[in-house]
Amino acid sequence: MRVLWVSHTGVIAGSERSLLAAIEHRPDGVEVVLAAPAGPLAERAVALGAVHREVPLFDVSFRPHPVDTPRGIAAMLRAGREIRRIVSRDRIDVIVGNTARAALAAVLVPQRVPVVGYTREHLPSGPAGRLAHAPILRRCAAIVANSHSTAGTLPAGRAPVRVIYNAVDRARFEQAASVSEAEVRRGLGVDDDTALLAVIAYLAPKKAQDDAIRSVAAMKTERPWQLLLVGEAMFPKGRFDADGYAAGLPRLAEELGVGDRVRLLGQREDVPELLRAIDVLLVPSWSEPFGRTVIEGMWSGCVVVAADTGGPPEVIRDGEDGILLPPRSPERWGRELGALLDDGERAERLATTAADALRSSFEPRRYAAAVMAVARAAAEGGPMPASEPARSGTPADPGPGRRPDRLGSGGP
Repeated sequence: MRVLWVSHTGVIAGSERSLLAAIEHRPDGVEVVLAAPAGPLAERAVALGAVHREVPLFDVSFRPHPVDTPRGIAAMLRAGREIRRIVSRDRIDVIVGNTARAALAAVLVPQRVPVVGYTREHLPSGPAGRLAHAPILRRCAAIVANSHSTAGTLPAGRAPVRVIYNAVDRARFEQAASVSEAEVRRGLGVDDDTALLAVIAYLAPKKAQDDAIRSVAAMKTERPWQLLLVGEAMFPKGRFDADGYAAGLPRLAEELGVGDRVRLLGQREDVPELLRAIDVLLVPSWSEPFGRTVIEGMWSGCVVVAADTGGPPEVIRDGEDGILLPPRSPERWGRELGALLDDGERAERLATTAADALRSSFEPRRYAAAVMAVARAAAEGGPMPASEPARSGTPADPGPGRRPDRLGSGGP
């Protein structure tokens, strides 16, 4: 089977790490051609055995803009035409769009082979988001969602939706084990007694770094602590003022009297190493489709404290291997975090349970096999494999104002 995997971007972020895992751990007999702009993603994919075919960058916001939206649609159509040429040239059996934007580029220009769409974000609640997803739901042979929460934001459509959870890049994290916690802390200029809390995510309102700052400012604890904000503003202008939001975070910390204990580290390539030194990983996002950092933090032995909406409740068993709290409730988060830092025995128990449980799940070969099984079913017109069950036992509510879970016409 020859799979054409389409990416709208050439950089490597969370979605692209999943793509690379699928390439690296693909089953025998599967060949992957990557259609993507030139950049680090293509270079890494080629090193893993994929063939790269360059297509133009075609990022576009699902929020209407009088100039950016027409330009984005035009770029998508150009990419779609190039995808069709690649399908013929490379004798492709099935297309996988790595994101909703990639899938949309493929289906806007009719293709000669089936298209599997991938949705990794909660569907925007406005009419523009629904309009953009309508062709995907109507024309794709199947859709893969990264959580039941994400699937629950999609309206019912012709395409069956299958839930496949992301995987932990184990080789990357096992390699980080050669670096000691003490060495990481020395690099950060932090002593062994200081509790390290962190948010690892691109800087954006929905990731709620501002709520994290408010939460630690409300903490009452005997321990010295620091909050690390790892990530940078990544999204293009038009969705929100990302740069303005990022610039406001240190000002907020100063206003709340914790400016000397909140550090913005920017984008880092050593996240696996950092997680070895972090005591508590915060995931305060009020719209987290899955939460790759949740499984990475648990696998690394952090105590993960996450919002109780979206994807994290499908992974975390509250009180057993992590803590779930209502989003946008910094006073509540502050009380819980202070109590956690002062109860070392409880924190150790949560972290150990999480690490032990995650070592036997979210395995990359399982992930690649599951995605390729959906692609093969689409290519051959066979029955679709079933969705993966939520690890916690019960799929989460997608979040405030979201639609109930609808898994399409193909069943659960």
